[in-house]
Amino acid sequence: MSCGLQCFRVETLGIFDGLVFMNPLHFCIIVTPLSVYLLLLGFLNLRGRPFVTTVGRDIAILGVAISGLVVIGPMELFFPETAVARFGPFVWIMLLAFYGLCTSMIALLVRPGLVIYNVSYDQLRPVLTDVLTKMGKPQWMGDNVRIPTGNIHFHIENHPWLRTIQLVSSGNRQNFNAWRELEIELGKASQTVPSQANFYGPLFLVTAAVLMVGSLSWMILDQDQVMVAFRQMMRR
Repeated sequence: MSCGLQCFRVETLGIFDGLVFMNPLHFCIIVTPLSVYLLLLGFLNLRGRPFVTTVGRDIAILGVAISGLVVIGPMELFFPETAVARFGPFVWIMLLAFYGLCTSMIALLVRPGLVIYNVSYDQLRPVLTDVLTKMGKPQWMGDNVRIPTGNIHFHIENHPWLRTIQLVSSGNRQNFNAWRELEIELGKASQTVPSQANFYGPLFLVTAAVLMVGSLSWMILDQDQVMVAFRQMMRR
């Protein structure tokens, strides 16, 4: 028990020291894309109608949101020092391009699916039924739906506390053209659904504003440390 407490104390102190000695530049790199992502979520949850997007786009946007953590974490840890002598600061551009390609590959390889923001299950169910009926003869089995003629099979995942619904494809045999048609038709039909502002919308906006203002203020108040951290990142 004492060994476990000692290890926990060491890990806690390590995390605390990392937070204390984080410089304003690193903090800004981390929170800037994350703040933009929170602003986007806040806007989607405050608009008066649902928003339909694909799972691939949702993953790509999330990849952009955590890009600051990737830059300060894995990229700094596994930075190719030997490449700096040849390419200089352009190594960062190559690393960011590689990360963008990896994120794009994951977004393209993921199975088709849809994410609907700011809507409840009871509001979406009749609209989704009408759209699927136009596309074929849907077979409902609880929250599982199958359209034999369109080769679409998915199940509905409801996240009521976020007012978000996800249509997750079941199996690899999917018709991408049919999924594209479902996205377009569901996006048009959902515009007629009356939707209320989500409680989490203002929370996302306030959090994003606090992070951005705090980051900007820290950088202005400690410009010398910003320049030192920048030179270290550029390996100068």
